[in-house]
Amino acid sequence: MIRLRVAPTDADLAALNDEFGELLLGGRIENCGVLPEEEGEDAALPRLSLLFNRRRVGLLRRLIDRINGWAADAGSPRDASPVAITERPLPPEAERAELADEPERA
Repeated sequence: MIRLRVAPTDADLAALNDEFGELLLGGRIENCGVLPEEEGEDAALPRLSLLFNRRRVGLLRRLIDRINGWAADAGSPRDASPVAITERPLPPEAERAELADEPERA
């Protein structure tokens, strides 16, 4: 399961299957909905499902890079705050952790 910010078009999905078929143990890379075990976890985000061959980790990295390219092409805000990206506010501990990771600004 891969959660996305930008849903693939049918052409994008076909291209992923052509290029990254070696990454799969079987089946295809497909759009899917929220799984029961994900209840309450960003239900609005699009998802891809795939049966991943764990021996192909390098190829998985290339797949992720390709998917991240869609967000860049769509003009996704790279420096947006975590709250701006998610539908609901972050829990206080998650927000503190995000802010602790930010560099000091002058």
